[in-house]
Amino acid sequence: SLLVMMLLLSGGSGGTPSPAAPVASPLAPVPAAPMVAGCSGLEHCADSAESLRSLVHNASGDAMLIRLPEGANIDLGGYALELRGSVTLRIESSGFGAWLDAGQRSRVASVRDGASLSIVNVHLAHGLVEDESGGCILVEDGGTLRMEKSVLLGCEAVASRPIDPGFPEIRGGVAAADAH
Repeated sequence: SLLVMMLLLSGGSGGTPSPAAPVASPLAPVPAAPMVAGCSGLEHCADSAESLRSLVHNASGDAMLIRLPEGANIDLGGYALELRGSVTLRIESSGFGAWLDAGQRSRVASVRDGASLSIVNVHLAHGLVEDESGGCILVEDGGTLRMEKSVLLGCEAVASRPIDPGFPEIRGGVAAADAH
């Protein structure tokens, strides 16, 4: 990507790199989450489902800010983001925001067991669960959710069978049980 851009800018044809084009060392470490435009060196940044999932999975008890590039549309590939325990996470974007899209294959995220999630200027789309609540986000067991300047689009919780009057009704969007 950077090498291709450097080749194009330097007039290289893509066959043999020109002397002006940098060549990456084969031993250079690969960062877990790539830096993207608009992120400072102190923030964790994600521009794909893999990098976002890695940051969420490796989050510890300290508060973490994850930035998504403006205009990003991250397809979660059918795997919800799972926050559990003493994790405090803030996921944000700038300008018109970014999208997290579950593609109607899962919910976008679940926040459980005391975890805390803040979503700022990040829009959630196409979450889908069957016979559960919280098509976009499920918050339960002491979890905390805060959303600001964000949109929910096309999130559903559907029932595959008639709803039993003795059980809570299944709801879409965001569902919270024993949450903050």
